[in-house]
Amino acid sequence: MVTFLRTLTMTDHTTILQAGNANPADTKLVGVDWGTSNLRLMLFDAEWRCHNAVTTADGVVKLGPEGLEAHLLKCLAELGVPRSVPILMCGMVGSTLGWQEVPYLDCPVAIGDLSSHLLSVDSKVMAYIVPGVRSMTGPLDVMRGEEVQVFGWWRSTSAEQQLNGRLCLPGTHAKWVTLVEDKIHSVETALTGELYDLLCRHSVLVQGDQVWHTEAFAEGVEAAQQGRGVLHNLFSVRANVVAGTGLSSAASSYLSGLLIGAELREQNVAGLLHLIGDEQLIKRYATAAKLTGVDVMCWDGAEMVSAGLEALWRVKNE
Repeated sequence: MVTFLRTLTMTDHTTILQAGNANPADTKLVGVDWGTSNLRLMLFDAEWRCHNAVTTADGVVKLGPEGLEAHLLKCLAELGVPRSVPILMCGMVGSTLGWQEVPYLDCPVAIGDLSSHLLSVDSKVMAYIVPGVRSMTGPLDVMRGEEVQVFGWWRSTSAEQQLNGRLCLPGTHAKWVTLVEDKIHSVETALTGELYDLLCRHSVLVQGDQVWHTEAFAEGVEAAQQGRGVLHNLFSVRANVVAGTGLSSAASSYLSGLLIGAELREQNVAGLLHLIGDEQLIKRYATAAKLTGVDVMCWDGAEMVSAGLEALWRVKNE
């Protein structure tokens, strides 16, 4: 189940300690999850435990391709990690916005496929980037970074759990991943998070100050199951307010339930649903799933990234 890590704030960094205060000089691998908005560094010791992790708001968009290497070297120096330590990176750092673009691998993809296609970057340090995954089952779809979480989850779960459940990684672009045995077979993206943000900021649906309303969220989830399409249902967010049947301050809560509920309905989830991601967001998905009669298990996204990078490095060096 979920284990959410203890967080300590230090200057402009957020440091998460998982296995004690090991000497950074003893680090044998640096894992990097570099997304659009955030950077997460993980230090692994000789026993492949992540003994220290640092998260900052220094994403690839903020730094730009030309600033990524210098920033990484600065972080390693601040942490006291020798430049000789290998670095394994995943996420948007391998996109057209990142350090160096890494081609997608076509499904089906096993962990060995990712490890054998790591891209060695031209750098002052020994650094590699994990490829993303491209799915051509149905409309073309892609993901970068989540594939590492998927294989971290695969290495952390039992065969029974893997066989009997669906896998969802909520986020700005939620990913629904189908595993067949030990391979990623297909990927489907739901634009739920981005659509929610756009509608909250730039539409008539959400107006004024908002307060989280659990009841309104549940009503949105229920409305999404009633057979109407999402385009029709969306205006009900506004209609409820102007008709006096819903609170103006609860509009964003209702909208969240409506969109997540629609996503779950489209996926037609049956059996167990595995959710990987940030605590607050997967709590919403878990609540919505339970309201629709679906059992859930929740997994911390940061832990799954750590487990996935460790697994990839081990496979590479077997």
